[in-house]
Amino acid sequence: MNQTYAEPWRRLVAQLIDGILFTLVFGLISGLVFGRSVNSQFSDTVLFSWDVHQWFEQFLFFLVCVVMWVRWQATPGKLILGCYVVDADTGQAVTWLQAGVRYLAYFVSLLPLGLGFLWILWDKRKQGFHDKLARTVVVNQPIRNEEDESQKSLRQLLKEMQ
Repeated sequence: MNQTYAEPWRRLVAQLIDGILFTLVFGLISGLVFGRSVNSQFSDTVLFSWDVHQWFEQFLFFLVCVVMWVRWQATPGKLILGCYVVDADTGQAVTWLQAGVRYLAYFVSLLPLGLGFLWILWDKRKQGFHDKLARTVVVNQPIRNEEDESQKSLRQLLKEMQ
């Protein structure tokens, strides 16, 4: 697979964009469902004392990330910065299992003082522990399946019609 791996700074900025966006959107959804404001969620959050709305938000994070990685190969932050999560061996879209493992493995990357995320700085394929466990890489341009009509540009489709 001849790919350029996404630079660590790009991945960090994408993560920050996703964190801000998802926190605001899911905080509002949680507020509507549980009757709490986004401000109150930040003021009374204590480590290991999560209540139902916090579990609900984590479930939303999980669900949205997994669906987006499988369907679009990226979350909003990665899309903005042109980064895509792909299978490490084939360069194709990840499977549902890979996406689920990748999300859950974020906790593995976080545990040893964030070493799993810092590992991206030294790894030749820019993989964190979560990428290695899920067999994924983050690249700057995904491999496109040319036989899949949804992967073609408008220009390609118009050219084929002539």
